[in-house]
Amino acid sequence: SLAARTDRYSDVGNTSNPKIGVTWEPVKDLSLRGSYGESFRAPGLVQIRGFTNGGKGGLFVQNYSDPTNGGALRVGVALSGANLSLTPETSKTKTLGIDWQPAPGSKLSLTWFDISYDNQVVSYLSDLTVLNREAAFAGTPIIQRNPSAATVAQLMATYPLSAGVLPSTWTLFVDGRNYNLGRSKTKGYDFQGVTRISTHGMGEFLLGLNGTVFTKYMVAQTPAGAMVDQLNTIYNPLKFKARASLGWGLGQVQANVSVNHLNSYDNNLTTPVQKVAANTTVDARVAYAFESTGLLKDTTVALGAVNLFDKKPSFVNVQQSINGGGGFDPTLSSPVGRIISVSLDKRF
Repeated sequence: SLAARTDRYSDVGNTSNPKIGVTWEPVKDLSLRGSYGESFRAPGLVQIRGFTNGGKGGLFVQNYSDPTNGGALRVGVALSGANLSLTPETSKTKTLGIDWQPAPGSKLSLTWFDISYDNQVVSYLSDLTVLNREAAFAGTPIIQRNPSAATVAQLMATYPLSAGVLPSTWTLFVDGRNYNLGRSKTKGYDFQGVTRISTHGMGEFLLGLNGTVFTKYMVAQTPAGAMVDQLNTIYNPLKFKARASLGWGLGQVQANVSVNHLNSYDNNLTTPVQKVAANTTVDARVAYAFESTGLLKDTTVALGAVNLFDKKPSFVNVQQSINGGGGFDPTLSSPVGRIISVSLDKRF
């Protein structure tokens, strides 16, 4: 297959992006496939125009971990807001895959992927450890130590205070607005398997397994910066994550249990590096579908549980930011714990 897409934007210009896909079936029930595509993502309206103070944003007073001072906290002022100079992100994606159906009701799939991003939009407003990577931002406006009196006066005159108390002397300013600074390269494999087993008198079982193995994740903080290996580190892709499920159905009753696993990873924002423990949680759901012809026709009632055994998130030694966190990784887990839900669905 061959496709192309053209987009025209009034503020960021025009773009055309091709996509090519090939599928070959050498024998029955076995397919080989490959694809190549380019994509373009225009910055969002909020990223360009902002959403507070008429799009100007505001000043946030925060405590930053400063490696030049033994990791002690340094009071800094961060700026949020719009950036009218943002340009689109671009990416190139290559995939190779194989699909096999060894038996009726069963399918195994494996997909290799290679994804490159350029001009990525990044923001460091909530990153209280950004000083640990200060050298990577050389030549950018992100980190400014001891800003001049003129700079401080201009910022205070232009932006309102959104959080905290402004220090009498500014020793650190962090521009937390969105910028086109990032580049990344990602490689890995997606896998998926499912099989359906029918029995006599015991219902039908459905077994499933899917996950991702990342083999490479390289990131550059700036367009001219060196690519750095960030695989399996905090706030970045893990080497391995998977979800296994077992479903069962008999008549009007259905039930399923899923096990979610995240491997251990490194919190390299601390010294020494912290090894964050792997985490495994279990979800469950049971449902009953009414087959009556009255009011309950086409009605399903279900009881579900997320994190059935109330597993706590793995401890992560990170400081709380204005967006939460502190003691756990909000990108991978939740401090809420077990959630029980009851639902009633009615089709008309």
